[in-house]
Amino acid sequence: MDIIWWGDDIGGEEGPMISPAHWKKYLKPRYAKMVEEVKKINKNVKIAFHSDGYIEHAIEDFIEIGFDILNPLQPEMNDVAMIKKKYGDKLTFWGNVNTRSILSNGRPEDVINEIKNVIKVLAPGGGFILCTNHKMQSSERALDNAITYYWALEKLRNYPIGF
Repeated sequence: MDIIWWGDDIGGEEGPMISPAHWKKYLKPRYAKMVEEVKKINKNVKIAFHSDGYIEHAIEDFIEIGFDILNPLQPEMNDVAMIKKKYGDKLTFWGNVNTRSILSNGRPEDVINEIKNVIKVLAPGGGFILCTNHKMQSSERALDNAITYYWALEKLRNYPIGF
């Protein structure tokens, strides 16, 4: 399967980086045209869109544009459970294991609990690619947490979810 990856951080930690009105007027039509042209060439291609920050206001626009995959849904800024419940049949969610605080500075049990929680919220019904929401930050805990992360992925990733 072919995937095209686009990214344009439209969300920040405090809210949208561009007003929702400007997003709809200027960027949404351009992305919609790009998706339309790509899908003319290959209707089966999947288009993944990356935006950090608060993006709840644009989820319906992403679906209308034709994005198939969204990366990530930063839980510090977005209601991930609500978004999965409302849009989980229309979008695949990619990522969401917290690298900022959990993988960089958490304890191994925090890493395991984070992965369990992300799976519980985003995996039911499918449409979820389990991975981090960003790159791991360097810290005293990073190596131990990276090992714990990969161990936990191997143990917890399979359906049916058994924990």
